[in-house]
Amino acid sequence: MNPRIPLTAILPSDRELRISREFDAPRDLVFKAYT
Repeated sequence: MNPRIPLTAILPSDRELRISREFDAPRDLVFKAYT
């Protein structure tokens, strides 16, 4: 994982927060780490 990849936070409405981040890893490995 590259620590220089920024975290993105978006506020689409007053009651919603959307956070996204890119990982330099295979999709299935990231999914397995988060579930």
